[in-house]
Amino acid sequence: MKGDMVTPYVERRKGKESVRYPHPDLEPILKETYGVVLFQEQVLKIASRIAGFSFAEADQLRRAMTKDRSAAEMERIKASFIQGAIGQGYGRKTAEEISAMVASFAGYGFCKAHAASFAHITYQSAFLKAHYPIEFYLGLLNAGHVGSYPQSVILNEAKRRGFEVLCPHINYSHQDYTAENRGIRIGLLALNGLGPRFCERILRERGQGPFASIKEFCRRVKLPQEIILKLSLAGAFLGLPLNERRRACG
Repeated sequence: MKGDMVTPYVERRKGKESVRYPHPDLEPILKETYGVVLFQEQVLKIASRIAGFSFAEADQLRRAMTKDRSAAEMERIKASFIQGAIGQGYGRKTAEEISAMVASFAGYGFCKAHAASFAHITYQSAFLKAHYPIEFYLGLLNAGHVGSYPQSVILNEAKRRGFEVLCPHINYSHQDYTAENRGIRIGLLALNGLGPRFCERILRERGQGPFASIKEFCRRVKLPQEIILKLSLAGAFLGLPLNERRRACG
């Protein structure tokens, strides 16, 4: 995207734009990607074929382009590439065009194996999101930190798709996020500071029977006051009376 290579790649793949190469010698290297430099391996082959670099020198070029590159370093690399290409018999204009093509790669390049792995996971994720959305969201939420999106973003996306997000609750939540009536019930571990030890204590006691009131919960599960407060603020006691008598009195 940074190198503005998405549009020509897609248009050429669909047959809406003709594939062109700055020089015919690039066709064997770039044919599979419709004339667009996509993979780091292609940079190595271009540097070797066009500029006469050894593969060791070509790899130094790749490293300089894709890690902590500076404008001065890129200019040095450009000059070296063009000089090498001219020495191989290519015209300056062709050398400069190929150099610019390779330089634009610096903004987005992957090695082929890395790109294939990402594509495979992306395809699987897209299939799950389309056909098994609730399972997809639960998988992401329960996997922990798996990318740049916090859990709040995933939950908002689930809401946008029509799934109700239910607050954590002492009688319904488990440790992790779970499906409940085509909605997502937030797990107890999502509460900051609760921790597995307190969660296990709540769930173990609930196994003896649901909590009838807040007072009963406090009596059966011994927790620090700050944890009780966090549960309350998160809505974990919603629907429960303060004590049994108040509930009985209606």
